[in-house]
Amino acid sequence: MFWYIVLGVLQITLVFFGMEMLEKFYKYTALLFLLCYAVLAYYPFTQHAFVLPVATQTVDWGKDIDLVLSFSLLAWAYDFPTVTRFCVPLTAQEKPSDRALYLLAPAVGVMSAVFFMGLLGLVALQMTGDWNIALLGKSLPFWGEISAIGVILAIAHTNAMNLYPAVTKLLAVINVVGKPHRFMQPAIVVLLGVFSALLAIAGILEFIEGFLSMLGSLLFPFSFILVIDWYHGKYYSDAVSLFYQRVYIWTDYFL
Repeated sequence: MFWYIVLGVLQITLVFFGMEMLEKFYKYTALLFLLCYAVLAYYPFTQHAFVLPVATQTVDWGKDIDLVLSFSLLAWAYDFPTVTRFCVPLTAQEKPSDRALYLLAPAVGVMSAVFFMGLLGLVALQMTGDWNIALLGKSLPFWGEISAIGVILAIAHTNAMNLYPAVTKLLAVINVVGKPHRFMQPAIVVLLGVFSALLAIAGILEFIEGFLSMLGSLLFPFSFILVIDWYHGKYYSDAVSLFYQRVYIWTDYFL
């Protein structure tokens, strides 16, 4: 319970510093995350016999594919409102191939990481009995423990990077209805931060498969409607300020 509270306070504090400070730390924690996971992935293969996972029963591919897609979509879902509004339109100076790579980069980057995490977790489960290799630090030599701590710090900062856009998006919604109070932002940071810590305490990882599937059933249609609406309405040609104008007639919420 003590460490739940410590990490919860840590991510709330990081968000209070703002995006400029978060992004500076993020550049270093991303590298730290990769290095630590590389060390943790190295130890199981040197201390345990390699066991290739083999299916012993019928695989529900539809459910598994839905889980992978839901996890991938959730990983960058908070960027959709920003990316789809502020992406630079195609210009005459840009090559179509460059634009295609730009559009594919988020999907390829996120989904390759999800597949790698899943594969590594599946192999680790067969070899060590635990899919989360970060937990192996308690039984590994000195550098394994250091790497596990590094992963914890990197994940804590990643959680803060998720908390920050959640706060800004909620404030954007409130701003449409009326001007937020000056204490609204810190209050939302604390409330959402405490809520995420409570989810961790309740053991959200024990229900992660159902949780991701439930979110996927909401995010898939939302994303489809958002993309179609974006191109059909040609909102990429509108000024950014239009998306934050306050409405005074209830019918304007649906336009």
